[in-house]
Amino acid sequence: MTLENCAEIIGHMRDGLSFEQIAPLVGVSKSTLYNHGDDLRAELAVIEADVLNSN
Repeated sequence: MTLENCAEIIGHMRDGLSFEQIAPLVGVSKSTLYNHGDDLRAELAVIEADVLNSN
């Protein structure tokens, strides 16, 4: 996965999409998303915390 893929995936996660829904949109397998799921969820949490702190 590229950095651009990660940003796009996290954007879809913020929209509430599941890994099954995201995989075909970004051209990676569900397995790849699940293998990187912890890192993706951690990055999403950091982004959401930054948004909350900026308000």
